[in-house]
Amino acid sequence: WVYYQRRHRGKLSATKVELLNKAGFVWQSEYSVPSEISVEWMHCFQLWEKHFKEYKTPHVLSSNNPPLYDWVWRQRNNRDKLSATQVELLNKAGFVWHSEDSASSELSAAWMNWFEQWKEYYKKYKSPHVIRGQNRPLHGWVVRQRNNRDKLSATQIELLNKAGFIFQSPTGISVEWMALFEQWKDYKEHKTPHRQTLKTTKYQHLYKWVWRQRKNRDKLSTTQVELLNKAGFVWHSAHEVTWMDRFEQWKEYY
Repeated sequence: WVYYQRRHRGKLSATKVELLNKAGFVWQSEYSVPSEISVEWMHCFQLWEKHFKEYKTPHVLSSNNPPLYDWVWRQRNNRDKLSATQVELLNKAGFVWHSEDSASSELSAAWMNWFEQWKEYYKKYKSPHVIRGQNRPLHGWVVRQRNNRDKLSATQIELLNKAGFIFQSPTGISVEWMALFEQWKDYKEHKTPHRQTLKTTKYQHLYKWVWRQRKNRDKLSTTQVELLNKAGFVWHSAHEVTWMDRFEQWKEYY
């Protein structure tokens, strides 16, 4: 609608122009778009830009947004039919021209989309391991990369390795455990390691995990215990620390 007002300003009534001006309407877009570009195309382009900014990837999954996925697919398949201005706009915005089925590219749009989502997860949670309960689809994608490493291209493996992807957890330790361990380590760097500070809704999953490690210490592997000890894990709760401190003080007094 906004693009239409700009393009057809000469056809608008004086009242409409006045209303738009008073409301702070900007007649000149950030793009200088000639009449060869339709309102529909420009609208889809701006939706794609919004998707790019929100998801940090130029690739669109058909399951996430079927109409936008179709539009991206059409741009790739009909690149030779696009105007020079359209191609320039897409290039400047970071559009990726290889399609999901492109034989010239080892990296499908879908794979790259998942890869970008995994990098965002890694950045947010400071762990390359994805907890299934937090993001089940992404967890499934990570598991598939590990299980099918021999089927990945050299380019895919290189991208994953450079980004810090871990293809195998330490022997006897589940991916889920490692994911929570690394989240706890990141939490510990900014907070106290004692469990009662984890009781807020945001950290409930870590609170429960810490509690289970303390309760089931004798069931943990030697490697797990060693990892926790090296990271400064406290095996008794803060309440127990306080009691022990008082007990030691009492003994000294006695």
